[in-house]
Amino acid sequence: MNRLLSRPVLVWIGLISYPLYLWHWPLLTFARILHGEIPPAAVRILLLLASVLLAQATYAWLERPIRAHGRRNVWATPGFSAAMVVVALAGALVFANRLQSASASVPHVANVSEASLDWEGGKNGRLPGDSPRAVMFFGDSHMQQYWPRIKAVMDTHQQPVRTVVFHARGGCAPIPEIERRGYGCPEFVDAGFARAAEADVDIVVIAASWMGLRGRSDLSRVSDGQLLDLQGADEQWVFDRLEKALETLQRQGKTVVIVLSSPRDETLDPAKMLRKSGLLGWRVELSPPLSRPQLEAYVAPTDNRLREMARRLGATTVNPLDTFCSATHCPALSAEDDPLFKDATHIRASVVRDKFSALDRFIYLPDATTAQFLGC
Repeated sequence: MNRLLSRPVLVWIGLISYPLYLWHWPLLTFARILHGEIPPAAVRILLLLASVLLAQATYAWLERPIRAHGRRNVWATPGFSAAMVVVALAGALVFANRLQSASASVPHVANVSEASLDWEGGKNGRLPGDSPRAVMFFGDSHMQQYWPRIKAVMDTHQQPVRTVVFHARGGCAPIPEIERRGYGCPEFVDAGFARAAEADVDIVVIAASWMGLRGRSDLSRVSDGQLLDLQGADEQWVFDRLEKALETLQRQGKTVVIVLSSPRDETLDPAKMLRKSGLLGWRVELSPPLSRPQLEAYVAPTDNRLREMARRLGATTVNPLDTFCSATHCPALSAEDDPLFKDATHIRASVVRDKFSALDRFIYLPDATTAQFLGC
């Protein structure tokens, strides 16, 4: 480095390093807001150059004068203290929704923002019910999305319920012998099937981003580390692993329930409904409903496999489309034009809590006689 840069340049870089650190992040973040996840290379380069110029200006016109004259200027400390108080008060007003941005006046912006944050992934563990007999919910984030309804039933039930065992981790489909780089899925999945095999569990409900598996390039076999192509021949191998594990549970007397794909499409994502209007302005373009036949055709490669698997095993299937779609369409919005989804593939927590009753029957005990027999 010393061969490439003279000592004065190195000293200068050291002097502006802290203001450079402070400036580069908000500029690049603002660029992501305007241009998407990855701004163009030219934009990133220009913003880094702008960060250097702003860092030099901050050092020359703010930091150095304060260091040189701050002790002699009786207003320096009170002035900066007052500025910090003003910033803190402004932050408190924003947090309390008393001070809003200009975009808050744009119709539907608040609804879109609220939808993107409407998520309750749940906590793995055991929720005691009226009986020690348990139903286990097992899967990835597509099981986590159903947690709000599961928890609501357990909190407000008016008839006896089973104990609930919840075991879900985002990014880890409940399929043995496959790994997703950096997720620790084999240990999670093995622990899930071991828990499902325990004597207290009567029903095992599994859900996953079945179609999402086909788009992942970081899945591999645990045995040899070989990357898997789930749009090719490896898809059969992966679903064979799942069927083998579920067949073992069936032989142990468990009732197996497979939750099929939930609605998914980029147009469902509330964030994609936001559109730039000029440099700083925003507008909202509400998404139209999806065609249910087209969506069913899209998820058919995996859902049909799951249906055939369930038929061979004598398992039960639950189709979320029957709850969230009509016979012809799957809406992206409620009757009040509120987004129904958190993102392109996950349903909002509040919507699931209110609408998705398809899993309730596996939580409730069949009748008072059965409840008494099971020790309620």
